[in-house]
Amino acid sequence: MQEVDQGPAANLHGLPRYPFACLIVAGIGMQASKLPTLIPETLNATSRADTGDGLAVRRLLVSAGLLARWRHPHPGIEAVSNNVQSLAEPRVATGKWTMFYMAVSLSFTAGGIILLYLLWECAAGQTDKP
Repeated sequence: MQEVDQGPAANLHGLPRYPFACLIVAGIGMQASKLPTLIPETLNATSRADTGDGLAVRRLLVSAGLLARWRHPHPGIEAVSNNVQSLAEPRVATGKWTMFYMAVSLSFTAGGIILLYLLWECAAGQTDKP
């Protein structure tokens, strides 16, 4: 059986290689008309959340401290660090690029999900819009 080259954007099953990226981009694209009003509203709400007594900053620092003490394994980072010997030479440069790509991927996914929640006006416990 002859394999068909489907290009870099598809895997062996003919599906997009990055389905979550496609869903995030499509979700933002469908609600793009809301972006000009969403950005100022979000910035205003964020500035109002800090009451001036530094409570928001203290909450952020406490959260960061809790995350720093969290003993849960980080599978992506551990997978790279535990298998450094199997990386291509030069291993340090390859490991750095691998970590960079992981960070970009996770940042895009987390930021995209947050933006989708804001654009689609999702709320906790909400299953459908009235």
